[in-house]
Amino acid sequence: MSKKILLVDYPHPDGFAREKYLKQLGCEVYFYNLVKSRLWPEKNLVKERIKKVLSFLGSANRITNKLDTYRLNKELLNTVREFRPDIILVIKGDSLFIDTLKTIRKIGSPLIINWYADSILSPNRKEFIYSFMKLYDFFFLIDEIELLPLGIRKQIELINKNVFTLPFAANTEFYRPVELSSDEKDEFHAEISFVGTINPVRKKVLEQLANFNLKIWGPQTSSWGDWLTPDSLLRNAYQKRCVFGSDVVKVYSISDIVLDIHFLYSLTSEIPNVTTRVYEVPASGGFVLTNNSPQLTKLFRVGEEIISYSNEKEIKKLIEYYLNNPEERKKVSLRGRERVLREHTYLQRLKMMFSLIERNG
Repeated sequence: MSKKILLVDYPHPDGFAREKYLKQLGCEVYFYNLVKSRLWPEKNLVKERIKKVLSFLGSANRITNKLDTYRLNKELLNTVREFRPDIILVIKGDSLFIDTLKTIRKIGSPLIINWYADSILSPNRKEFIYSFMKLYDFFFLIDEIELLPLGIRKQIELINKNVFTLPFAANTEFYRPVELSSDEKDEFHAEISFVGTINPVRKKVLEQLANFNLKIWGPQTSSWGDWLTPDSLLRNAYQKRCVFGSDVVKVYSISDIVLDIHFLYSLTSEIPNVTTRVYEVPASGGFVLTNNSPQLTKLFRVGEEIISYSNEKEIKKLIEYYLNNPEERKKVSLRGRERVLREHTYLQRLKMMFSLIERNG
């Protein structure tokens, strides 16, 4: 496959993995950074102080953010004109303007693709995704489309005939077993670890596990508010910070159990996707306990390569069993890692993407 691809992506390990594998597939790739500031492209002390002041001035901060986004879109159009790609692959791309996508269509007629790395059922996402879906030649959702509510499926069919399911994957060069120092083991090890934002459903589940050696890594506040009340059962479990990059891999590698709770857990009987933890924890050599979902059964042999629960009573029962059976836990982790390496890497997902495009183009 010899194509010029403009990859509009995020400069993190997953984005760089997509770039690497596109090149491995024989493509010439230009990586367009979706989050680099166009107003403050280079860090220096004066600029950092200005940005800090603006962050306290709501209206001024909003204006500078809009200007930054405008420049990002203008620069993208210039890049398209100069690079003249055959394909533009956008990863999510919430900061792109509708007019930008319309203009791109007039510059050399590239094939425009979006891999939307978020569920259409995420808060305030549905109408936004609808408005952008029609502007792409192909649109890939992480959701199993047949599991979405009937009204959403019908709307998708009306908007774009080329909408397909393409689940998450793992960057297996980044998420891999790592050796930790004794200090790192003390910092990151726990019987149960949870990494993510706490919403009311997750809080309720985690409170029932407060008697275990539990560590929670994530923000204290979110769109759901401040979850850590003074009398919270989780106060001792909360680590008072988020984990990013290599620290996430350390948590996944050293924890006895990484608990995964989908944001839709208990809100719908059929969750249409799985989270990235389902791939990244086994890739890191860890053991993940996740919620049941139909997509999970398509991706893993549940009970052998990954363990799932259907309710809160089962969560506690499974945690107790696998904490008391470390050898069985290790076998599941190894089988899960083998499956991820074999079938759930970004190389395999990109191959699947282009196969779907070829069959439906």
